[in-house]
Amino acid sequence: MDVWQDGAQLPLLDRQLVLRIDQEGLVRVHQTDQELWVPTPLTPSGLDATLERWYRRQARSYLERRLREWAKGMQVTVTRVTIRGQTTRWGSCSSTGAIHLNWRLMQLPARLVDYVLVHELCHRLEMNHSAAFWLRVAQVLPDYRRLRHELKQYRIV
Repeated sequence: MDVWQDGAQLPLLDRQLVLRIDQEGLVRVHQTDQELWVPTPLTPSGLDATLERWYRRQARSYLERRLREWAKGMQVTVTRVTIRGQTTRWGSCSSTGAIHLNWRLMQLPARLVDYVLVHELCHRLEMNHSAAFWLRVAQVLPDYRRLRHELKQYRIV
C-alpha cells in the first residue's frame, strides 16, 4: 500500500473515506459515513496490515453479494468465491466454478467492479477470451470496451 497518514483519502467503490488515526486508545477499526478510524499502529506496516484486513472484510461482504446477484441474473453457477491479494489480476475463474477476486477491487469505482465480476462470470460459459466470450460480455455490458479501457488505467499494487 501507500504510506498512510491521518487525513489521507481512502477509496471505497464510488466514494472516498478520510483516514483518521486515533491517538486516544481506540481498540479496533471504526467506520462512519465519511471517515475510517483506526487505532494508532506501532509501525507503518501495522497500519498497512490493518487497512488491508478492513478492505478484505469489505470485499468479502460486497463482492460476494454482488457476484451472486450478477450470477443469478446471468443464470450462471459459482461454486466458491475467494478474496485474494493477487498482484497481477483483478480476478480469475477456475474450470470448477471457483471465482477468485482481488480485495483491491474495493478501491475501484463500482462500475469497474461490475465489469470484472461479469467478465469472470462469462468465463463460466467460455473459459477463454475468444470472440464468443466477448460476445457474452457484450450481451450483459454493451459498453464493456469502455469499461475495460478504463480499468486498464488502474494499477493493482
